Amino acid sequence: MGGLKKAEELDLLPYIQFGPGDVGKFRAFPSSVSWSWQDFFTQPELPKGAEEGDLRVLGGLMHPWPNIFDVEPNELREIFERHCSLKSAHKETILNNSPGQFSIPTLGVHFRAGDMRWYALHPTPPSEGHMIRAIKRELSTGDYKQVFIASESRQFIKKAERALSDQVAVVSGYSGDLNRAIDSGHSPILRVIADAHYLGSCKTVIHSRSNVAWAAFVFNSGSLEKSLELDLGTNPSFAPWSIIRSFAFFHIVALFKERKAKVITRIL
Repeated sequence: MGGLKKAEELDLLPYIQFGPGDVGKFRAFPSSVSWSWQDFFTQPELPKGAEEGDLRVLGGLMHPWPNIFDVEPNELREIFERHCSLKSAHKETILNNSPGQFSIPTLGVHFRAGDMRWYALHPTPPSEGHMIRAIKRELSTGDYKQVFIASESRQFIKKAERALSDQVAVVSGYSGDLNRAIDSGHSPILRVIADAHYLGSCKTVIHSRSNVAWAAFVFNSGSLEKSLELDLGTNPSFAPWSIIRSFAFFHIVALFKERKAKVITRIL
């Protein structure tokens, strides 16, 4: 997305090179692994007479593109709509296997766990406690009928269900129908796209700084009115220290008192 924005600034026709390619070009997983983004998105074809050898590579020191986290969410969505679209077959799969009814006021939650806790220079993700407290605060301020959770952490999903089930219906991206659709031959990357699509159909989204949350802005169906980002800073640049800090932050300090997360509110 940052590359698309840079291309527009230079008055160039953006062309995303999906699949394997030279360093610096737009890339995703190699198509040989069947995880290539070209299987999911369409883009305008190259002009007649143009060849891939005519491509002007963006990125690096010569043409650095902006960090997507510095681009306004509504601008991201407009850029995406000008140049890309989700293929209709995948959109149909996502819509037909929806885990909840997004026509009712829904609070979306994206919880990022796993290695991002200690990955050097990655935004520090909130803990389970941070996220559940933020959900409860927001539920107390709005008339929400449902909470949708997008997370790879089944532990967090179960913990949130126990904490919230007496207040509101809780659904997650790991619904049985969607699992069956993905297991029937779709790439696991479809789950990420589906989560972003469902988050973009919510009324409000609580999240940390991650690509999935920003993809939800891109897929905003028009119902997404507000986002609440929980900001805990950035992991250290030195990987070993980042791992030690992560262990202290998530396992030792959390037993006594967790760091307070700064809440960044965006009206969309």
